[in-house]
Amino acid sequence: MKKLLLLCAAFMLLASVSAYSSTGRSMLYSDSFMLRARGAEANYWNPALLNRSYNDVLFPVLNLGIYIANNSLDLDLYNSVVEKDFLTEEDKDEILDAIDEKLGVYAGSQIVLFGFSKGRSAVTSSLHLDAQGNLSEQYLELLLRGNTEDSYVFTKKQNNASALSYVDITYGMGDIRIPLGKKLNPIQTGFALSILTGVGSGHTENYEGRFSSTYDGLSLKQDILLRAGLGGFGLKGTLGAAWQTPLPGLSTGFALDNILGFINWQARCMDFSYRLEADSVYVENLGEDLDALLTDESEEIEGKPFTTKLPLEFRGALLYDFPYASLSVDYFTGLTETEYSPGTGRVAFALESKVPAVMPLFLGFTPGNSDYPWRVSYGIGLRTRKVECGLGVQSFKSLLPGYKTKGLAFATYFTIRT
Repeated sequence: MKKLLLLCAAFMLLASVSAYSSTGRSMLYSDSFMLRARGAEANYWNPALLNRSYNDVLFPVLNLGIYIANNSLDLDLYNSVVEKDFLTEEDKDEILDAIDEKLGVYAGSQIVLFGFSKGRSAVTSSLHLDAQGNLSEQYLELLLRGNTEDSYVFTKKQNNASALSYVDITYGMGDIRIPLGKKLNPIQTGFALSILTGVGSGHTENYEGRFSSTYDGLSLKQDILLRAGLGGFGLKGTLGAAWQTPLPGLSTGFALDNILGFINWQARCMDFSYRLEADSVYVENLGEDLDALLTDESEEIEGKPFTTKLPLEFRGALLYDFPYASLSVDYFTGLTETEYSPGTGRVAFALESKVPAVMPLFLGFTPGNSDYPWRVSYGIGLRTRKVECGLGVQSFKSLLPGYKTKGLAFATYFTIRT
């Protein structure tokens, strides 16, 4: 039973990597970064902030963020499971108590391939790797305890996996000003257009499962359809605005990302179907040949071209700039729900210390929601007139990285001012 449980966990890790990808520097702020982005990075967060006073070059590969996390299990619990020859009832209760309806695994990465800004414009390119997977708590309960109910129903809502990878080439222009009169600062606006080259995509297209145990015996039915694509082409747009309010040091803004975003998969498209079925199986039958009791069918079908729609996302933010520190709060929500984003809103907070000026410190916090675990980020940087660089870590559902954490993230950034 333990091996079967670990096999399911391994599948979740391999089949999933979240629609909320982050640039390297933004992870140091737990993504409370929309009004902090400058230079080429503003292409991904708020192109309105592109301006002539900040020109830079993003060093390839060293600007990256990567994370893997889950919503339930920490390293302590994992180690206690794998070290035992068998699981006691207390162990099973601890595992199931840690899971809230579903076990979710999330991972992702954004790696900058190149980027530079000049004047009010910027050109960037990044590799995006995003995915997620979910497994119903009922499945784990069935594996650990056997059937405690007469029937179980499993649906796609809590049992699914999706993965998406693509490369963007993005052009942005900012600092397009809308005057508000002589007494108010103008609103800065900007836009970015991205050409997307799809590397690969996969998601659960259909999932239906039933298990029952009655006087008529055991019955099982499971139908899964996975859809995958290789090689695609797409586009997306971003609009942003920023405004320095009449209150000294306080600015606000918003951005709309993934406007009309899509990737059409053409080069290779496949459907993978899997069916497992058994009907009226009695206990005395279990000693017989299982192949005779189970109908097990799988099929690989050449699929038709399909389109992945990227979730339209709204971001709003406030930034208060003190002489020796800055504090920000960002709100994100998906305006459309897709295979790659549940559309659940989230909030992020960040504090940056400017003392000493040459070595800023970063602290970020995201409370999380039903789909993404809360996290805390820590970072340190080096800031000179020509070079900005830094590194940081994030801990999921734990104040510090360690055996109680449910995930880790690592990020670096390296920018040369021109």
